[in-house]
This record gives sequence, C-alpha cells and structure tokens, in this order.
Amino acid sequence: MAPRVSAILPTRDRAQVLVRTINSVLKQSLADWELVIVDDGSTDGTEKLVLSYSDPRIRFIRNTGRPGSAGARNFGVAQARAPIIAFQDAGDEWPPRKLETQLAAFDTLPERVGVVYSPMTWLYWDGSTKQSTPPVFDHNDEGTWKRALGRGIGGIYLQASLVRASSFHAVGGFDEDFNRWIDLDFFMRLARNHRFQFVPGSAAIYHEMEGGISNNADAMLDSYHKILRKFADDFAGNEELLEPHRRAVARGLAPTRHSSFSRGILLDLIRAGRSIPVDYVWLAVTFGGRPLYKVLRLARAIWRRSV
Repeated sequence: MAPRVSAILPTRDRAQVLVRTINSVLKQSLADWELVIVDDGSTDGTEKLVLSYSDPRIRFIRNTGRPGSAGARNFGVAQARAPIIAFQDAGDEWPPRKLETQLAAFDTLPERVGVVYSPMTWLYWDGSTKQSTPPVFDHNDEGTWKRALGRGIGGIYLQASLVRASSFHAVGGFDEDFNRWIDLDFFMRLARNHRFQFVPGSAAIYHEMEGGISNNADAMLDSYHKILRKFADDFAGNEELLEPHRRAVARGLAPTRHSSFSRGILLDLIRAGRSIPVDYVWLAVTFGGRPLYKVLRLARAIWRRSV
C-alpha cells in the first residue's frame, strides 16, 4: 500500500548534517510516510550513513538523471509512491507534527489546491531564531496568480510545504535549467492554475550556515534573467510586478562581484521615486562590498539577540 506522503531529500556530501534531518522525519507523529533520499554524487559516506538506518520507510537512491538540486528532486518525485509530496534539505529539520498538521489541512481542501504551506523557523549561525512571515493565501483567493507573478509567494519555502503530486506533475516539476530560485519558478508556475492554502504554525527549521554569502552569484543572475524571459508575456503591461524581482536580485547580488548590476537596479528605483529605506542600505553594500556586508550581518545578529 502506498504511503500518505513521500518526503524527497536530495543530498550531496552532507553526511555530517544529514543525521538530524533523517531523525526529524523519524520523529514525526504521523507514521505513514516514505523518505526518498536522493544521492546526487556524494563521496563522503552518505550511502553508508543512510543504509545504517534499518527503517524500511527510508529509501536510498542514486540520481541517474540530470545532476543538481532541481534534477535530484525531480528524480526523487519520479520514484515517489504517495499522492502528496514533501521536500526537505539536508541539515534542516521538521517539527514532530509537521506532516500530521499539514496533511489534515489537505484532507479538507478541494483538488484545485496544489500546495499547503506554513511559516519556517530560521536558526541562525549565531544561535538566535526567527519565525518567517510568509504571505497568507487562501484556497478561495481569486488573485493567486497575479500575486505570485509579482513575487508575492516570496517567503513560501519547500521545506515548510506539502505539494499535491498531481499538481507537481501538471506543471512539469522543477525546471532543471535553474540553479537558483528553483522554488520561486516552481511556485510561480503552480500558481497559474492551482490554489495555495496557508496553515498556521512553524513547519520547518532551517539551519543557517556561517558565512551567509552565496558563492553562486552567477547562478542567481542567470536565474533572474530566466524568470524575466519565461514570464515575459505575463509581465508585459504589468511593470509594477517586475519591481519585486528586481529588488530581490539587487539585494542578493549587492555584496558580490555583480555589485554594479545591483547598483544599477537600486539607482533606477531611487530615480523613479519607488525606493524604500532599506534600498539605501543595499546601495551602500554595493560600494562597501563584503566587508560592509559582514559588519551589517554582525549588527543584525546582535540586534536579534537583544530583542
């Protein structure tokens, strides 16, 4: 008999932190699940670690499809047996009632609902925590697609969501040409013909790694341009819906070697009279680079501990 939910966990050389992720799945109050661990070319003993678990609900497979996060997830979903799909990343955790709570919500919702989602708790490298504040969508919302097109789905995380398998397949899964913003592209496509439902209560714990600056700025810039091209017809005549995407890439690239690109976007917003106060902070980062970014990051950590 098929399980109620298939959890897809792609991993590559993360054996050191994979244990806490697997253990958090084992501690779920709902027992009717399978965990599909997709190894994407690990060389650190990941297979030995996973096979040390005797629980038959844990499956270890090697990704023989396209490598990368999107490809590994798609390969995992192709092996999944449940009508509902969950996603997790190596090193992160689920609260014990995550699956039970979100599945109970799914059971009350119509077929047009493709995803249920909840807030996620961020555990920062300095030990402080913060719960995310995702946008609130209801399955009766008529404006889901337009909000999603304007990046109104920002703050919805795969780890804190459940996705209907039929909806996943209907939109073609994850776009394997993306190396960043994979979830953003997926949720935007999903929102065109499917509804979203918010469920209160934290459903995932994200462990931030010390460092905090992505070493793949090129991939972010590439994914930004892919988003603009993929949804060009939808953005046409809706200039205001592009602004959140521009601001997001400007912030992401501000402390990187693409700082001039970031600076151009921020200056355009300022000249157009559409800036917000934090834009000036990121503009300063485009000049101050990583040293200023690290100072601001430390200041943020001190502030979090004080409140």
